[in-house]
Amino acid sequence: MENKRNFGLDILRATAIILVIFSHTAFIISEKYNFEATYILGYLGVEIFFVLSGFLIGGILIKLINKPEGFTFSTIKSFWIRRGFRTLPNYYLVFFLTVINELVHQNPFNFKYLNYLVFSQNLISPHPNFFDQAWSLSVEEWFYFTFPMVMLLIQQIFYKLKRPSKPLINLLAAIIFYIVGCLIIRIVFTHISGNDWDYGFRKVVVL
Repeated sequence: MENKRNFGLDILRATAIILVIFSHTAFIISEKYNFEATYILGYLGVEIFFVLSGFLIGGILIKLINKPEGFTFSTIKSFWIRRGFRTLPNYYLVFFLTVINELVHQNPFNFKYLNYLVFSQNLISPHPNFFDQAWSLSVEEWFYFTFPMVMLLIQQIFYKLKRPSKPLINLLAAIIFYIVGCLIIRIVFTHISGNDWDYGFRKVVVL
């Protein structure tokens, strides 16, 4: 059986993990750590994760849209289920342990914690301080959920216009839609908000 594992991607993934872990634990290693330097390392680690995720998910979607049976809602559901089993069990485990830790330390239960169950805690607003590492997974999960739907919608638009629908054209159109759409939202947002760039911009899903 042919080994299709890409060790280059494994090296990038390991590098990203090391950078993120170091940025979150530098203060434990030494009290004289450089906050700006460790922040930049953590930032790069997360960006590498995003690029890897986009590359891998893009490859999966290209395979799905080129299947003989076509790209349907049933195909999307299968994609969501596979993504869910890879990410959600560990996420919910850590989330519930974090909530339990809060209760053990006699901190009152906040009903806003329920937003974390559907990744809406930073959908249109800055991420809360509670379990703040979850912001990046929230961004990814919403991308996994919405991007295939946009692809399917574009496919249906081509169908309604009675124009030939080519899978890669649909994918390219969805990519352009996201780039242009997010750019417009960001431009509008910067004119109406004075929020911090990191928490109020970078870590908000729609931005």
